[in-house]
Amino acid sequence: MSLDSLLTNLQGFEGSILKNLSCSIDLNLKNKSFSRMATQRLIENEILDKISLNEMQKEHNFHLKTVPVMFGSFVPLENMLLVNSHLKDLHDENWEDSELCNFLKKKILIIPFVVKDRNLGQQNRVIGKSFIWQANEEETNEIKTEWSLFRDLIRSGSIPNTLNSEKKFLTEKDTQFIHMRPHASKGKFEYDKFGNKVRNMCFMFNKGFLRSIILKNK
Repeated sequence: MSLDSLLTNLQGFEGSILKNLSCSIDLNLKNKSFSRMATQRLIENEILDKISLNEMQKEHNFHLKTVPVMFGSFVPLENMLLVNSHLKDLHDENWEDSELCNFLKKKILIIPFVVKDRNLGQQNRVIGKSFIWQANEEETNEIKTEWSLFRDLIRSGSIPNTLNSEKKFLTEKDTQFIHMRPHASKGKFEYDKFGNKVRNMCFMFNKGFLRSIILKNK
């Protein structure tokens, strides 16, 4: 099956409530990974034939991302994780060889989940219009510029999420496209190039930029 065929099939489920999918019947409604598990089951059980989602992604070289958005406004309720970034590695990276650059070279299949009431749980999310997105040249260059700001801060010894750093680390409020934030559990730490103990970090799309992508494809 081609990526376009997968997209067409997914768009046929637009408007479906996750808990009402036949592949979701036996899932625990309280599972924090309900949306992810339901999505994988939908694709593998209802759309793909004799191939796993992981195999499909490897064969067609794309990422799959889901994002809950607020009904009406399409404001993302969660950040979209792009890549984990070890600060020791980021210190020495050039853009062309970076994890983020390599990530953006692939297409991203995005499935929005429309949320009417945040208190109702993941099982009540409604599948929105799925679409394929890939950064154009202008977007890639803008992201590269912001990535370089974070890389240079790391090279200067700036420490994320601390008041003790001489140079203020950038937050989502300081950029337009991407930001860095801690990833994984609170007890997970690593060391930067200067021996500072820091949280495991990752790059994420800013919610404003992500919303603009969704609005262009809704």
